[in-house]
Parts: sequence; C-alpha cells; structure tokens
Amino acid sequence: MSTDRALRKQQQLNNLVYVVLSQAKPGDRIVDFCSGGGHLGIVIAHMLPSCQVILIENKELSLIRAKKRSDELGLSNIWFIQANMEYFTGMFNIG
Repeated sequence: MSTDRALRKQQQLNNLVYVVLSQAKPGDRIVDFCSGGGHLGIVIAHMLPSCQVILIENKELSLIRAKKRSDELGLSNIWFIQANMEYFTGMFNIG
C-alpha cells in the first residue's frame, strides 16, 4: 500500500471512529457492516468495552483475520458473522 493510500485510510478510520465514539452509549450494539479485516470494528470494540460490536463480512478469510486480531487483543465484546449484510436482521443502535 502506498504511503498516500495508507494516510487516507488512517484518516478515514479516524473519522469513522470519532463519529461512533461521539454517538455511542454504554450497552449499545454497534454493527460494522462489510467489516473486511475488522480495522474499524476492532478499534471500536477496544475503545468501547461497554458496548457490543458485531462484524458482518461475506468473505471468510477476512473474518478469520479479524478474529485473530481481536483474540490477540483479548477483546470479549466482539462477535463475527459471515453473511451478506442484507441477511442481518438483528437490532442495533449504530451501524
């Protein structure tokens, strides 16, 4: 990944994290639709341990990577669902 692309990605993640942190309340359920490798959802789960974070991703390999990362951090407030996002019917506060 080029330096410019990495910087843009970091800025994008920072902006999304800021919005979620400013809106979330303890006990909220936050869903990261099309989560990929979990970059956003893992940060949210780490920064908001009183919230439930659900990562939804269609690609198995991406979810395996995300699960490995969250396990390495010892996160216990994060769940993983392999599915297309339109199949998710659960309730959530922030998506």
